[in-house]
Amino acid sequence: MRALGLINATSFPVADIKRTLDAMSWVKINNLHWHVVDSQSFPLVVPGYTKLSQTGAYDAKSVYTPQDVKEIVAYANAVRTSAPCVIPIFNGFLDWYRRAARD
Repeated sequence: MRALGLINATSFPVADIKRTLDAMSWVKINNLHWHVVDSQSFPLVVPGYTKLSQTGAYDAKSVYTPQDVKEIVAYANAVRTSAPCVIPIFNGFLDWYRRAARD
């Protein structure tokens, strides 16, 4: 099992992540450790907790919606022959939750 870590505090466009998945499949890297959230940024829109991304993303355009996440996972699973497994990692989630709760 080989993996690639994608740490995106600012957020990459969905098309760039798909290109990364393409490249991973070419060189047989089969796990994408996607650090969606970290202590610097919270670009993930979580239904019911939208304040996290509203206060945590660098700007309103630099977020991942639930549909974006589904699209990326579906792309990895359906399009590739050696489908990379997308493993979301949420570093700093509790820090952001506490910040949003204070405001």
